[in-house]
Amino acid sequence: PQFPPIGDRVIIALQTIASGQASPADAMKALQKDAESMLEKEGVKIR
Repeated sequence: PQFPPIGDRVIIALQTIASGQASPADAMKALQKDAESMLEKEGVKIR
């Protein structure tokens, strides 16, 4: 159920990498933080 918003974040992260706005490591770190936050808000235990 959380895939569409997280999928949107994946696309944004890939675009920032492709455009040179962020390094792959930085973009993926930001994506992970966003995805974890979104999942936790939905009550999913991450750790």
